[in-house]
Amino acid sequence: MNPVLIVWKKEIRELMRDKRVRNAAIVSPFFILLMMMAMFGFIINTARKKENQKFTIVQADNAVVTAMKAAKFNVSTVATAEEGQKKIKAGEIGLVIEFPKDFDQQLASEKPATVTAYIDATDQKAQIALASLRKVLDALGTAKLEKILTEKGVAKEMSEPIKVKTEEVRLGEKGASEFLISLLPYMITIYAFFGGFGAGGEIVAGEKEKTTLETLLVTSVRRKDIAMGKFLALASICAMSSLSALMGVIFAGASGLPMFKPLFPDGLGMGPMQIAAILITLVPTVALFGALLLAVSTLAKNIREAQQFLAVVNIVVLTPAIFGQVIGLTDLSRARWVSLVPVLNTSTSIRSALQGKLDWVGLGLTVLVGVTLAAILIRIAVHLFEQEKVLARN
Repeated sequence: MNPVLIVWKKEIRELMRDKRVRNAAIVSPFFILLMMMAMFGFIINTARKKENQKFTIVQADNAVVTAMKAAKFNVSTVATAEEGQKKIKAGEIGLVIEFPKDFDQQLASEKPATVTAYIDATDQKAQIALASLRKVLDALGTAKLEKILTEKGVAKEMSEPIKVKTEEVRLGEKGASEFLISLLPYMITIYAFFGGFGAGGEIVAGEKEKTTLETLLVTSVRRKDIAMGKFLALASICAMSSLSALMGVIFAGASGLPMFKPLFPDGLGMGPMQIAAILITLVPTVALFGALLLAVSTLAKNIREAQQFLAVVNIVVLTPAIFGQVIGLTDLSRARWVSLVPVLNTSTSIRSALQGKLDWVGLGLTVLVGVTLAAILIRIAVHLFEQEKVLARN
């Protein structure tokens, strides 16, 4: 058997014996993503329920209040607007609605009526409730306007003289929500790195500290082959972690379970081409992360020093991954140079695949950049491994 594969097999066997590595690379990505998606789905479903949307109304009895109570909204009252504002300042409630005393009469006499909303702008539940109130008022206002136009002999359609007709142009499979599209590329990319994070500190620095590296180096296997075997082991762990996260997403989207419906309104939303594009993107990414972790572990003299180095590397990896979450809000997502930025290009390529906008040129550049950087880092790690000072522990 090839010496590199022998070392790879040995390292994988030893890493898989470590419960921490198994949990970090295989178990955690799958179940943590499932729990996160279930939690977000629960929150979205809860926020949408009318009985969970709380309205505090300054004492009033009109058509809107009647409609809100009939729609099962959670409606309570206060005596005055001042009392309601005090409760907002005290953090007891987030939204108070005040209607004019003659609200129904104003509408009946064809006069515009102003409804005042006192709101805690930092309260997200209040923002959701206010949006629901606007829908109720808009429906009531439209019905009133149509009635007035009909009485005056004007077609009720003129209540909205200019309409915008929206026709969605589907770019491919569709199913994941925009929220999920912004989150998943980050999670899949990050798990490709964090899956091998613990193993990276152990694979060389750990052997130095435990004085087992000397035993490995005196074998007939070339140091270059040992380094390559360790690299393949780390890349394999990174791949397992990222694939575990991806399988969690596929399970959630394909299961059809109610808890995942808000995030997958039309099912999984990924066809074979999208999944293939994600897998192609991940290959150079896990190679890059495996080479990076190996270089850091080889450079470090012990596990503690490896952890210090990895803390710095962690920031370098996280920064572009986090930026990848919001890049879709800018025109930068279409810029070609983004495909040349490590980690960011992976996140962007996965995002494009989830949206059905497969950019094969960008995907090719992402693969090229990842492979090139991985080759450079592997060469550095091999060079360090071939030095006698690789055995230094202090």
